[in-house]
Amino acid sequence: MPNIQLDELYNEAKQIIINDKNSSASYLQRQLKISWDRANKIIEQLENMTILSKSNKKSKRKILIDFKIDKLILKQRKIKKK
Repeated sequence: MPNIQLDELYNEAKQIIINDKNSSASYLQRQLKISWDRANKIIEQLENMTILSKSNKKSKRKILIDFKIDKLILKQRKIKKK
């Protein structure tokens, strides 16, 4: 996987989206108290990391990962690094 520069709020944003099941940039903007542009960039990063689907015709995105699965993946990555 290429080295991608993620926003410093990426992990917090991912948790918010997975927990709250709301993937809109405006929701993320309000929750993190950041600009809409920054929230939208984080949404795009989540899409690139296959956490979110591409937006459909109604500008809706599906959350493609469950919080429990995400924690398991992170745990496995840490184990592999050792």
